[in-house]
Parts: sequence; C-alpha cells; structure tokens
Amino acid sequence: MEEAYTLRVDEQGVQISADTPVGVLRALATLRQLIVVQDGRAQIAHAVIGDAPRFAWRGLMIDVARHFMAVPTLERQIDAMERVKLNVLHLHLSDNEAFRVQSRRYPRLTQGNQGRFYTQEQIRDLVGYARARGIRVIPEIDLPGHAKAMIAAYPLLASGPVDAAIPGGPAIDVSKTETYVFLRNLLNEVASLFPDRYFHIGGDEVNGADWMDNPRIADYMSVHRFADKEALQEHFLLRLKRMLADQGKKVIGWEEIESAHMPEDVVVQVWKSSGAIDRATRRGHQVIVSAGYYLDHLWPTAWHYRIDPLDPAAFGYLSAADRQEMLAQHPELARMMTQDMVRPAGGTELTAEQQQRVIGAEAPLWSELVTDEMLDGRIWPRTAALAERFWSSAEVNDTSDMYRRLAVVQDQLRVQGLEDAANAERMLARLAPGRSAALSDLVAVTVPVRNFAHMNKIRSMVDGVARGAQTFNTLADAALPESLEAASFNLAAASLRQGDLEPIASLRARMQGWRADSQSVQLLVREFPGLQSVAKISADVAMLMDTGLEALAKIQSGQAPDAAWLADARAMLERHVHDEQASASMYAVLTSPDQPTADLLLAIVPGVRDLVETSASLPKQGEARHAESLH
Repeated sequence: MEEAYTLRVDEQGVQISADTPVGVLRALATLRQLIVVQDGRAQIAHAVIGDAPRFAWRGLMIDVARHFMAVPTLERQIDAMERVKLNVLHLHLSDNEAFRVQSRRYPRLTQGNQGRFYTQEQIRDLVGYARARGIRVIPEIDLPGHAKAMIAAYPLLASGPVDAAIPGGPAIDVSKTETYVFLRNLLNEVASLFPDRYFHIGGDEVNGADWMDNPRIADYMSVHRFADKEALQEHFLLRLKRMLADQGKKVIGWEEIESAHMPEDVVVQVWKSSGAIDRATRRGHQVIVSAGYYLDHLWPTAWHYRIDPLDPAAFGYLSAADRQEMLAQHPELARMMTQDMVRPAGGTELTAEQQQRVIGAEAPLWSELVTDEMLDGRIWPRTAALAERFWSSAEVNDTSDMYRRLAVVQDQLRVQGLEDAANAERMLARLAPGRSAALSDLVAVTVPVRNFAHMNKIRSMVDGVARGAQTFNTLADAALPESLEAASFNLAAASLRQGDLEPIASLRARMQGWRADSQSVQLLVREFPGLQSVAKISADVAMLMDTGLEALAKIQSGQAPDAAWLADARAMLERHVHDEQASASMYAVLTSPDQPTADLLLAIVPGVRDLVETSASLPKQGEARHAESLH
C-alpha cells in the first residue's frame, strides 16, 4: 500500500493530497483526530501535515478458531483499525478446536461447528468491507500441526491417534500423496476467497511425536534421507509454498518455518522473542514482528508501547544460566525457550540492511480465553497505542502523553460503535442483576491475571485440582486488561512524587470514592453468594485506600510516618507485588500454584506505593522542614 498523504487545513478549507485512495483514507483518519468540539460546535485547527507510515505492515491478528467471532464483531474491529491506521487483519481460521471457513470441496471441515463458521459469501463480503477501509485481510490455515479439527473431519490426514496428548495437537501425515492432493484442493479454494498476495500457513509448534511413532512416516524419512522432524517439516512446507506460488501467493509462517533451506522470499513472523528478528533477517527473510505484542497475555499498554519492532533485544531475552535452570525444572518448555532467547554476550543490533527487511509488526490475540463479547475489550484501546508505535517514529515513546491521548481515542472508538464497555456491563449484569454498579466500580481498579494464569486447563495442571470447563462468566472475564482510570491515578501519584501538588485533591476524591465502593461490594456479596471470591479483593481495595489516604494526609501535614506504619504499609504493598509476580511470565504461572483470589490484580498499587514513598521521604518530626508548600 502507498499510504503517504499531505493534509492542509486553512482559511480556504481542507485539502488532501495523496497518490492513492488509501492515502486519502489515512488523511481522513488524521482529520478526525483534529476535530474538537467547543461551545457545541465542531472546529478544526489550522495545520499542514505531511505523513507516511514507518512500517508498511501494521497488523492485528484475531484467532477465530478457538472462539468464533461473528461477522458484525469483526466489522467493528475493522472500523476501529481504520480509525487508528492499521492496515492488515490476519484471521487465524483453523486450529485444533475448529475450521472456520466454508469449503465446498470438503464440507465435513465445518460440519461440527454448529453453524459457527464463515460462508464463502461472508468471507468475500468481509474482505470487501475491509478493502473499502484500506485494510487487507490475510488468511491463515495452520499446518501441519494445530490440525486436530481437520484430522477429525478427514481421518485420511492423520499421522496418529486424533486424541493423542501431544502439545500443539496432532500433525497431519506429510508422507501421503493423498495429503498433498487434499491440501492443494483446499488451499486453492481458500486462496480464491482472499485476493491479497499473502497467505499464512502457520508452521508453529509441531511436536513431531506422532510422526516419529508412525512406521510408514519413519520409512518415508529414511527413503528421503530426512535426519529429523525439522527436515521433514521443511520438506512439507516447501511443497505448500510451491502450491501457493501457483496461485500467485507469497507465504508467511511463524518463526519455526525459518531454516537454512527455506527460500528468502518466505516471510517470517517472529513471536517467541525479539532475538529471532536478528536470525531471520540475517538469512535474508522479510520479518513481521509479533514478539512482545501478544494482546492475550494481558499486559498494560505501556508495557507493549515500549517495545520497538527494530529492537532485537526488546522482548524475551534471558541469560544462558536462567534458561538452563528453567529447562532443567520444566523440560516441556524447550520448544518455547529457544536459543534466540539467550542474550548474546556482545549485545546485538540490526544492520541497516536487516532493518529494511523488517516490514512491520502485528499484534496477535489468541482466543482460548476470549469470547465474542470479550473481543472488543481485549483488543482496544491498547491496540490503538500499538498502531501509533507501528506508524510513528521510534522517538514517539512518551508513555504519559500516550495515556493522555489513549483516553481520548478510547472514547472516540466507543462513540463510533466499539462495545468494550457495553459488553463488560452486560457481563456484570449477569453476575448481579439490578446491582451491578458496585461491580463496575471494582472493575475500574482491577485487571485480570496475566499470561494464561486464568486458564482452568493450566491451573489444573499446576495445582493438580480439576477445575472443569471454563465458563467466561467471572469478574476476571469482564475486567479489561487495563483500566485507564487506574492508569490515570497512578500517573497522578507519580507526578505528586515528583513535586507536582496539583493532583492532591483529585487523588483524595478518587480514593474516597473507591473506599466507599468497596463497602458496597461487601454488601453485594451477601446478596449474591456466587460472588464470594470477590469479597477478599474488595476488602483489599479498602485497605489499600485507607493506606493511600493516610499517606496523603501525612504528605499534606508535612510530617513523615512513623517506622511501624511505614513497615506495615510496605508489607501490604509487597503482598500485592507478590500477587502480580505470580503471573508475570508463563514460567511464573507454571511454578506458582497460588494466584490471587478471583484471578484479579489491583491496578492502583503503583499509585499507592508512590504515595507511601512520598510520605516516607518527608522530614521526620524535629528535623528542619518546609512543609508549608504541601498544604
């Protein structure tokens, strides 16, 4: 896409200059940002803006295989993408759970979906809807692993038992001629629905155990002199590449497809660590960066915003000793903790040529823990900040200013039709019909645990207690990954710690409100016993607010707290830090059976910590002090 434009607003009106219709769309998106309403009238300030994106590929990936996302839901995401100038929607259409696009050649692929799949007409309409908004739609059919749904529908593809307990799921039999006939027909049919040049073939997390246990596949490997499962997979992927090249398609795959013999024109999507950017670009591949941008890990916006696509050390690095220790305790993590995660002794930096091969970045949202009604809140507004990271220069990285602007964008997206807040309110209304307002106040100061710590399947494995099917009907499901209200509170407290006295009144009012809200939740729990798990975290909010208000009072009096109070306050804060560390990484989740009650974290802890430490820095009684300025 050619997306550069010039926008001029002056006494004569608005003038847009661009070489393509897509450039005009990007200019209109900027024009929307310039509109302000004053005294009931829309106004646009005079400006001259010449702009173009830093990266050509600025994407969002939505996994529609684990949980089906309705067409109107996807259209809402496309509308939001247009507003923030994202230009690629990547749909993960197949996995172990389901195959989501209609195949007239192989109809059994979608027969078990109870209608939860996209007809070919719906796909064409969705592609057209996106194209009109300057967004290309890229399909992904994940092969040869993550293929249980395909194998269940057509057992001829199976390399082993369909229900075998294999990480990543069973892989298809890549030794059969029938497999390639099937895949050529299927890929040709799917490719015809998506006119874009690019086609994603997955290629990730292939365990290979079912290949190694299959005598026929072992013979096939021997005849073709494939030393290991990596060589067999490389052979398979090269055949897929040739099939798709016949359809005029260029192949994208997750970083596992990269190998010494993989042609340079295959695009590598890096996801495990930023270190793989260096390896793939050195071998001549174009790269799409997803490492550090996984929305389903539920990190706050600032965490993602600090990661630059051109920094090969930005995400996922470990020392060699830490990696060795982790693998010794959890060898099952070997597929995840690759050598790319080991920090080079001499550091690493991309050459200018390597940087040119990084064509962009993409934020994935895997949907194991995301339903249709949760999708808007799991994507936005965090992805708006990533859209800026992918469009703007690396020097645009002030997180405080980002949050100021993000709050505005969040409201604009909701006015446009985004349903993150409305859907969250509906979820809370199910939990406490007629009394959900108190839960809304609690959600404003909490976020869900991170890195799949909320997943029943993982928690059952860690603590050895069966938890049953996931219902997605808890406060942790309704809570957004980040509360901008809590982020604003934390920024105000940090500003106070730096000597800015203006936020004092606002901080006090917010804490008093949250303190009162926690009392309402305690009464609510008595009325709705199903909310019992929320009682503790509500009590924690009350304790935290008491501490914050006391710290603020001490700051205003200009007198430092006594040692006992300070020790108690810091100990309480440390307990919340411990709760947060329990889901700070996938490794932490696997080694931490005790996650916080209700799978919720208090998002306002950093702000209260700043208030406590500000009070601790005051002069003690009897020391010279100048407290008057704090009144």
